[in-house]
Amino acid sequence: MAEGSRTGRAGSKGESRVGDYNAAVAQLRTQVVIAVAFGLFVTLLLTVTPLYVFQIIDRVLTSRSVPTLVMLGLLAGGAMVVLWLLDWIRHLILIRAGTALDRRLGTPVVEVLFDTAARAPRPGMDKVLDDLTTWRRFLGGWAMVRLCDLPWVPVLLLLILVVHAGLGLLAIGIALVLGLLAWLPKVMTRRRGPLSQTQAIRTGTHLAERLGHAPTLVAMGMTPAVFQAWRQQRDAVINHETSLAHTLASLAGLTGLMHALGVVLMLGVGAWLVVRNDVTDAALIAVVLLSDRAFGAVSAIGRHWFDLIAVDGARRRLRTVFEQAAPARERMPLPAPRGAVALQQASVAPPGHRLPVLKGLSLALDPGGSLGVIGPSGAGKTVLARTLVGLWAPLQGTVRLDGNDLRNWNPDQLGEHIGYLSQEVDLVDGTVAENIARLGPVDADAVIAAARRAGVHQTILRLPEGYDTPVGADGRALPAGLRQRIGLARALFRDPALVVLDEPNAFQDSEGEQALLNAVTETREAGRAVVLVTQKPALLSVVETVLVLRDGQVEMMGPRKDVMNRFARAASTPLPPSGSGPSQGA
Repeated sequence: MAEGSRTGRAGSKGESRVGDYNAAVAQLRTQVVIAVAFGLFVTLLLTVTPLYVFQIIDRVLTSRSVPTLVMLGLLAGGAMVVLWLLDWIRHLILIRAGTALDRRLGTPVVEVLFDTAARAPRPGMDKVLDDLTTWRRFLGGWAMVRLCDLPWVPVLLLLILVVHAGLGLLAIGIALVLGLLAWLPKVMTRRRGPLSQTQAIRTGTHLAERLGHAPTLVAMGMTPAVFQAWRQQRDAVINHETSLAHTLASLAGLTGLMHALGVVLMLGVGAWLVVRNDVTDAALIAVVLLSDRAFGAVSAIGRHWFDLIAVDGARRRLRTVFEQAAPARERMPLPAPRGAVALQQASVAPPGHRLPVLKGLSLALDPGGSLGVIGPSGAGKTVLARTLVGLWAPLQGTVRLDGNDLRNWNPDQLGEHIGYLSQEVDLVDGTVAENIARLGPVDADAVIAAARRAGVHQTILRLPEGYDTPVGADGRALPAGLRQRIGLARALFRDPALVVLDEPNAFQDSEGEQALLNAVTETREAGRAVVLVTQKPALLSVVETVLVLRDGQVEMMGPRKDVMNRFARAASTPLPPSGSGPSQGA
């Protein structure tokens, strides 16, 4: 991962990630300016055709000179070859500009996506790369080429003005009307365009989320309701886009009509001037050709408004992603930690929430220490686990590893020294060995050592391809219990200094639970800190300290035996009967 991507999952202060976006856009702007500059020479060479016609009428037809015709033809043909070459080079510049933009923003976009998904996932974030693709393809498309022609329309109008002032003023007037018609779609679709795109993204995201639960939905007969909801959303998108397309098509047709009428008007007025001997026949043809080129460049914008709306929405969404991303900070590498963990008055809320779930929590864990965390659902156990591994930052207080605030750790370096098993058991598509090796180079000895410590080595050997067995998307090719044990092996890979296990026994049978207990014991004895979050007090037999959370606060904490005795007594105490307190009239 590039250094500039290390956003600090703890939300550190620093430069906004929008700087990455601005730098890429600045580089893109330079390349587009070069393409526009090429457009000047393309525009000037477009005058070759009217000049060629002018010379044929003035020189060849009057002199009947074949050599003159041949020479003019060679010159015009050579100019056309140069024109094609320049236009081709300009198009290549724009294509490479789009490619450079994608390469420069692609990695930061993925980094921001991962950082956002880890801290505070938002619907539709997976579509951001599609927006980058839309922008890249637009830059290499013909709509962008036509846009590069637009700045040089005044040159063509100026040439017409030189031929005849009256015709020049008329051409300028028609070009202004065309410009107004070409700009009208932007005004009329200012809100409808973004709304249509938002609806389409929301519908796609909604369907993707449902597809992720397809087995359950199909088994329980819920698909008709899913299909009906999707059809309603899809119909709304289609209706909105159809209405928008009708508007754009009508305006594009009107712009094309004005283009054609403008040329007819120029030809009619020019012919009248020829009759009056104010201009020559050759000048008339030249003026008509030049005006057709100028009007065509302006009216082309109206024909490409759908592309313009799409790329404008993509550009805005990309910028918003970078603006909302956690700031980037370069951090000095720190010494490998021993595993001393401390929370000091930490109040933590899930990203996007203001009310803390953990409230002023303080605790300390030495290397080789072990902490069991129990409590009712919603007590904040998972929030604590995510805070300890640096995913969520405290609103107040600090979280330290070996005395260093987690905000000061480079996330990539920190991750090498942390073992984390989440409730979701999120294996990724690849082999068993690749998952245990954390998608890095597969060191067979280290992978097998981690699997042995997790008590899953023999089970893996019984798989069809052993450690080379594909786990499938989300690990679904494997049973849930085996997925969890492989996730435990991944957490223990290369002997991390801090191991945080969130409900690691959720899918385990008695054999799996015993392997888990052995793994925690071995990790403790190796001098590593272990935090075990569980709903089963029986699993706490291998930890030294127990923390009981309730409503985000410490209800009990201390040596395991003392806390478990107090916890058992509290659990066995009957609740007072309803209404047993003092009467309201007392």
